Amino acid sequence: MEKIEKSKPEKFESEIIESNFLSEDVKHLVLSIPKNFKFLPGQYVSIILEKEDKKIRRPYSICSFPNHENKIELCIKIVENGIATPIISKLNIGNKLEVLGPLGEFIIDEKSKDKNIVFISNGTGIGPFKSMIPWILENGFENEITLITGYREMPLYDKEFKDLEKKFPNFNYRVALSSQGKRVQDILEINKNAHYYLCGLKEMINSVRNILVKNGVEMSSIFSEKYD
Repeated sequence: MEKIEKSKPEKFESEIIESNFLSEDVKHLVLSIPKNFKFLPGQYVSIILEKEDKKIRRPYSICSFPNHENKIELCIKIVENGIATPIISKLNIGNKLEVLGPLGEFIIDEKSKDKNIVFISNGTGIGPFKSMIPWILENGFENEITLITGYREMPLYDKEFKDLEKKFPNFNYRVALSSQGKRVQDILEINKNAHYYLCGLKEMINSVRNILVKNGVEMSSIFSEKYD
């Protein structure tokens, strides 16, 4: 697998290159980054905003493939009464932002390279997996990879993951929609020897972790990042 030397976190000015809503309350942003900015799949940046004469800082996972195009993508849940997202919802192409990054240690563990991997997310918790999964697949990962992801009604980045499933026989993509009475907990696949990566709301993460541990999965094989 290609080795990436991550950058040290730094503040920089970024310009919004693309801005669109994937659903009523999920916004996809493409931001410019400095030429020396390098991140590991799974890392995040913090956006720094002005609000009521104060600076506020909020973290958002990078959901793009590491490349040399001097841009990153973010997938952001817009919360009506949130501290930062009402401001972010109004941002458009050409707006400038202060950004800090890359940050975070929710990355593929070295020990996972010889294991089957199961990624489990709900909502915008899909963000880091949209970076991690294509990266390890394109870099020759040969073991089984399963993505189990849950939404209320509409899957995010559905076409991208379906295309990956067609391209790579070792990748399995499964979706649970709560509008149809399904949660990720209902379609879990238990493999005691696999490594599990969980991302999303803490209620889901705690529930899935308990199920995995009760079924014999070691805690050392479970990696997680909570979004609340």
